[in-house]
Amino acid sequence: MLSATATAGTLNKDLLYVTQTPVPDEILSNTSHDITQTHMSIASAMQNPQATPVNAPRGGALWIRYANGTRRNLTNAAGFGGAVDANFNATGFQGSSSIAVAHPFMHWSGTKAIFAMIVGAPTSTSDTTVFHWQLYEITNFASGQTPVIALVNGQPTSYNNIYACYDTQDRIIFVSDAPRGMDAALYPQLDEYLSQPTNTGLWRLDRASSNELVQILHTPSGAFSPFIDSAGRVIFVQWDHLSRDVSATYDRVPNSGIGETWTQTTNGNLTYDTEAANSGFTAGTTANYATYNNYPEPRNFDKTALAAGVNINGLAFNQFFPWECREDGSSHEVQNHAGRHEISPSFTKSFTDDAALVNSTPTGNRTVHMFNVVEDPTTPGRFFATNIPELGTHSAGSLLSYNLGLNVNPDSLSLTLVTPVASLPNPGLGQSPLGTPISIYRNATPLSDGTLLAVHTLADQFDNNSGTATSPKSRYSFRLRMLILSGATYVADTSNNPTTPANVSLSYIANGQTLTYTGAPLWELDPVEVLNRSASKPAQLNSAIASVEQGVFDTVGVHSPTFQNYLKTRNLAVVVNRNSTRRDAADKQQPFNLKVSWSSTQTLASTFQTGDKIYDVGFLQLLQSDAVRGYQPASLPAGGWPGRRVMPMPLHQNLSEMPTVSGVPSGAVKLGTDGSWAAVVPARRGVSWHLTDNTGSKSVIKERYWVNFAPGEVRTCAVCHGVNTKDQANNLGVPTNPPLALTDLLNFWKGSNPPGVVQHASPTAAAVKNAGTASLNVTRTGGSTGPVSVSYATANGSASAGADYTAVTGLLSWLDGDSAPKTISIPVINTPSIGASKNLAVTLSSPLYASLGGTTSATLTINETPFNSWLFTNLGAGANTPAAAPAADADNDGLPNLIEYALGSLPANAASANPPTFRLNGTYLEMTYTSLQSGVTCTPEVSGDLVNWTAGTTDVTPQGSAPGLKVMRDNVASTGTSRRFIRLRVTMP
Repeated sequence: MLSATATAGTLNKDLLYVTQTPVPDEILSNTSHDITQTHMSIASAMQNPQATPVNAPRGGALWIRYANGTRRNLTNAAGFGGAVDANFNATGFQGSSSIAVAHPFMHWSGTKAIFAMIVGAPTSTSDTTVFHWQLYEITNFASGQTPVIALVNGQPTSYNNIYACYDTQDRIIFVSDAPRGMDAALYPQLDEYLSQPTNTGLWRLDRASSNELVQILHTPSGAFSPFIDSAGRVIFVQWDHLSRDVSATYDRVPNSGIGETWTQTTNGNLTYDTEAANSGFTAGTTANYATYNNYPEPRNFDKTALAAGVNINGLAFNQFFPWECREDGSSHEVQNHAGRHEISPSFTKSFTDDAALVNSTPTGNRTVHMFNVVEDPTTPGRFFATNIPELGTHSAGSLLSYNLGLNVNPDSLSLTLVTPVASLPNPGLGQSPLGTPISIYRNATPLSDGTLLAVHTLADQFDNNSGTATSPKSRYSFRLRMLILSGATYVADTSNNPTTPANVSLSYIANGQTLTYTGAPLWELDPVEVLNRSASKPAQLNSAIASVEQGVFDTVGVHSPTFQNYLKTRNLAVVVNRNSTRRDAADKQQPFNLKVSWSSTQTLASTFQTGDKIYDVGFLQLLQSDAVRGYQPASLPAGGWPGRRVMPMPLHQNLSEMPTVSGVPSGAVKLGTDGSWAAVVPARRGVSWHLTDNTGSKSVIKERYWVNFAPGEVRTCAVCHGVNTKDQANNLGVPTNPPLALTDLLNFWKGSNPPGVVQHASPTAAAVKNAGTASLNVTRTGGSTGPVSVSYATANGSASAGADYTAVTGLLSWLDGDSAPKTISIPVINTPSIGASKNLAVTLSSPLYASLGGTTSATLTINETPFNSWLFTNLGAGANTPAAAPAADADNDGLPNLIEYALGSLPANAASANPPTFRLNGTYLEMTYTSLQSGVTCTPEVSGDLVNWTAGTTDVTPQGSAPGLKVMRDNVASTGTSRRFIRLRVTMP
């Protein structure tokens, strides 16, 4: 229930708002269906963001109304706008310095605000200058300060930017009509309903990061009024019209024989082959119309297309719902995943021949047009919105409130009337005005003291021009009003005026003629409280992979951050469903007795009766939003209706990222036996989908939203139209099965992006025991995608841990792209006793992401030094006696043990002695010896006095000598008066 904390309409808060020169006409061409006959403005619900004076007449301003009741024209005080009158309203001709202002939004600190403004206007009837809405910031607007207004740097300067807010990181999130990808060939984007220029969605500007600009959401028909709610979500209104192109349908000849009654239009629809600027196109004709409309059901009036279907109802889907996402565009969904069943009025079942399906006939307050959504600062999770007609009231209607905090289940959603229901006649349809005007509202503004303010006017019909073509006059007089409780709802307090606007007199040029507005105040719109919200600023929300799906990544052995980075660098995302046979219990308008065609997986409603139809499902066809529809109205010159309308085209952008399955329809994925599906989809491009039968030729379940995904996002839609509380079989909650389709997708990706195989570089390794450490190399081959690791551990063989080596365990790790070998180091112990070689095993196990190769265990042999090993081989246990010392002579043959080792003789066999030989070759001494042993150094030395020895020899070994043979010659000749000596020094480390 709606409650009030204040009953008196007293405004005692500082308030920013804008004034706007009225635009009386708001026309929907619903009789002629001619796209050139629709007219919207900056105040319209389906806002045309263009900055022409036709859409946004100049003369408005940014104002502040201080708590004490005084007002100030802030734009004028900051030097913007033209001449003003005694009341500081624009006056006279609105030319080169004139402005229009819209949508102020307060910073968390309450000390600055951001708003949209146009600066300049045509100065003559022949002036064709193009103007744009741009974002500006204002500071120093407190009483007594001199306001400062500055253009926001980094925004798209050649496009229209409106509806800005600050996110939790002080970045700016705003609405723009800049084309997706900044592709000028797609500008302007045309909405899906009236084929009028619209905005392209939500953009984010990070001035602290070199003015980084990204489009975080692509909305084919538009997005409006984003803000960060108390939970940290980006809340905004999204316009969805996922229906066939009505402007093209009316271009074909109606078949009167089956009840088609429209007058054929000349909108000149055409379909481009691609989004490229130079793409070829096919003109729409009566014969080929259906070829270019991929939604599975037509509009109800399109009886030709209905007759070609199979017992289907038509669909005209047109709604403005509150949506949410994170600040990077991830987790994009209707707020709290509410659906038509919780918000919309009545709608029909999808198939006419299934008695189990029923038309939706909800009770309570319902709407399809929720606009100007805001959150109550005193009650987190409570939101206000305006319930509006499509056109004719400049986004005004009745006010609603609803509760959808972060964790509120949408089953509990109810829309509460804040103001009485308002319904106005449309004179354009021949309806007569009301006898007594009624109140309509827009811009609900709950204030921090619990009071409620809104924009209000009295009206007896849809607005239209009650003046002349050159002196237009609106029937509406939008004013700021405090609301007071009257019974169960609020009404405007018309006895207490927060402002006292004066009449204005101004003129401007629009459509090549001079228009005059005089004799009435300007509209007052878009109020926002000046409020310091720093203490309540929420933390930034981020999206994460759901735990069930993360378990699949772990089981398959795919490093999810690497996978997400792969997607991010390619501007892709993944969406996963766990069981498409389960549906929300409230959805009885689409088939709900569903079975996977090639498995036993099915979900039947708790009301299932024998004879009820069970629908086989087999594929999910994805539709991507391609801007390929254009128009060339016969009433305009070539190129006179620029821009592209989005059309649903079977997914084609990234099919190579998914397994190829024969028999799959264009752009589709096959359901897993558990009912799951997983698909790689383009990021930041609207995507929709529907379930088909097992042939792919018949649409069974039609999901009706354009959903966005952030680059790198892995989104789980556990159930299509997710289960709120229970599914059609009364199962509580969503399924938790690990989706088999995701397993298949990850295995496919892993096959193309292998993490590699890890194994020992060699099955054996050796080290001498005095080396300190032994080293073994482990290789990564066959791929290097993502980080990988493997555990290792030592195990005793003949070598014992603690006696011969130090046992080790550990983890070897490689980063993404790293394929260099990694080393295992094992400390070896240099025991004093001499003995046989010993060995141990080093085993690899528990690889993470990588797989193990064939060499998972290596044998490490710890050897004695070469000399000690020689002693042990020849002396056995005697190798540990004094007789085995290097300088000792074990066999008393006159050669120390070390010399015998070096020269290849044996320590226990005097007959094996092989000492060096010497000779005088002419006048030079020569020494000949043979040494093949490792671990020793043989150094020939010479002397002239047996005291001082040097290495002054030359190697004169004959070529072709036996291995190890050395002949070393003294460099100094022997003479009769000088003696020379030569010797062999043997050393080892």
